[in-house]
Amino acid sequence: MSEDSLIYKDPQRSSLERAVDLLKRMDIDEKISQLVSRLHDRYFDPSCFDKVAGDTMKYGLGTISWQLPSLEPEENVKVMNKIQKYAVEKTRLGIPVLFHGEALAGGLFFGATYFPTAIGLASTWDPEIIHDMAGLVSRQMNEYGVRLVFSPVLDVSRDPRWGRIGETYGEDPYLISQIGKAFISGMQGNDLRNATAATGKHFLGYAAGEGGRNKAPLNIGKRELYEIYARPFEAAVCEAGVKVIMNSYGIIDNVPVPGSREILTGLLKEKLGFEGLVVSDYWSVKQLISTNRTAVDEEDAAIQAITAGIDRAASA
Repeated sequence: MSEDSLIYKDPQRSSLERAVDLLKRMDIDEKISQLVSRLHDRYFDPSCFDKVAGDTMKYGLGTISWQLPSLEPEENVKVMNKIQKYAVEKTRLGIPVLFHGEALAGGLFFGATYFPTAIGLASTWDPEIIHDMAGLVSRQMNEYGVRLVFSPVLDVSRDPRWGRIGETYGEDPYLISQIGKAFISGMQGNDLRNATAATGKHFLGYAAGEGGRNKAPLNIGKRELYEIYARPFEAAVCEAGVKVIMNSYGIIDNVPVPGSREILTGLLKEKLGFEGLVVSDYWSVKQLISTNRTAVDEEDAAIQAITAGIDRAASA
């Protein structure tokens, strides 16, 4: 079959048509590979690139986490192009890799323009300037080759003992909603072909862990959970059209969020109507084994996460 007859490679077809056609052609290994993400650093050594790529990209690869790579932008882009060339030319289906990175207040790579941290951005009380800032960051990330950022943080943070307050927009659900919407609309623009997808995180209640501890259980009722902690995410989904949501490491009703169908499907996808991509926070699926101890092995953890509503891992 000639490439001209492959619907999934035809840019004139709709995204849905292309996705349906591609799924019909994929075997189980190729589908699983699209759920996986890898850290960028394994691909930097040219002496072993082919072996690393062969080991990790034999059936394709979903995403690569481009976290503060060690080279200058021009050299980093060469590595990214090399990875992309391998994915397109040396795998059976030629599915490109999606590069994602961090951009809370600027792209996380050398040479990027950086702004005040998130809590400082929120203290401006100026959504318009946040929108403009996010637009600049989006253009830089897009030109760099990163098409998805794990920002903004939409956690309502009311306990000063919690160590990640600086990444948040503070304690007021309304302010967080307005700043979050401005960031998302600036980042995603009017056409994602020329912009960068945003990720609302961490769903849900991450900053409300007992005792201000990270990854701790939440001892709050559902009404407070929905009306306070879910409010910025509702704004992000229903008003700003955020494309991606990331789960929390937290525990709600004794169920770790990465394995909670009630939270990730019942609340996020059904009640809020989110239709985008749900990604796991780094290693949160593996932590169902090591920390939460609800899974006996990696296969069990993956089944729990996918059943709960996670669509793709952030790192493996």
